Amino acid sequence: MLKDATAEQLIQALEDILQKGYHFTDQTSLALVHGIQHPTRKVLTSLPDQLKMTERQKQILELICAGHTAASIAKQLFISRRTVEGHWRKLFEKTGTHNVVGLVSFATQKDLLKRPS
Repeated sequence: MLKDATAEQLIQALEDILQKGYHFTDQTSLALVHGIQHPTRKVLTSLPDQLKMTERQKQILELICAGHTAASIAKQLFISRRTVEGHWRKLFEKTGTHNVVGLVSFATQKDLLKRPS
């Protein structure tokens, strides 16, 4: 959220977070798309060892990038929400990101998402 957000925008953001687990403003979405289309950093062709992920972390990353909430992921994978949140924290640590937008951007830039067959 921007510092000058209106009360209505803040309420909408909170409702989005409660319903979907995330909230993107138009500015955030545009910045994300621009960052993907015009990366300022060199994209690695392979991941360093510290970025290697377990199969479970890869599953959770896919579901996060598909827009699922922690509760939804937990239900689909038959694990607790706290376990999912632990995996999220580990993914944030491994990728050096701090939020879902950064994680999705990282996954897209590093081509970590499965392609539909």
